[in-house]
Amino acid sequence: MRSSSFFVLNFGDISYALKIFKDFTLKHIGNRPMLKNVKSHKDLPHFLFSLLSTSGTLAGLSLALVGIVNLKIAHTKVETIADDMFLISSVGFFAVCYIIFFTLRQHHPEKVRYWTHFIDVVFLSSMTLLVMAGFVVVYTFL
Repeated sequence: MRSSSFFVLNFGDISYALKIFKDFTLKHIGNRPMLKNVKSHKDLPHFLFSLLSTSGTLAGLSLALVGIVNLKIAHTKVETIADDMFLISSVGFFAVCYIIFFTLRQHHPEKVRYWTHFIDVVFLSSMTLLVMAGFVVVYTFL
């Protein structure tokens, strides 16, 4: 069995990796939303509906992974962390679904631009957290 002090040391590494990720995205993407590259505002609802479908699917997948992780009889601290990470990413994907519905009803371009940026940030954060939780689960099996 692994010692719990190992995990405390790795949380510092994770925060450092998140800082590097944030610096990288701000340097290469900037404060522009990814949906900004849509050529016409008429195409934006199509992309938002596609992202809505993807986000809903990933939210359901995250909740299913919470159940699968809880099926194992022996619960360790790492599995609890992975469970929380899956749950938080699921909440993020559900939040994206609701925000997309609100954004589709906006008529002001400035508000739409703000909400699409917010959708990008929440979706990418939830996706990153989902992938990190997957690595944590793989670590528990090793």
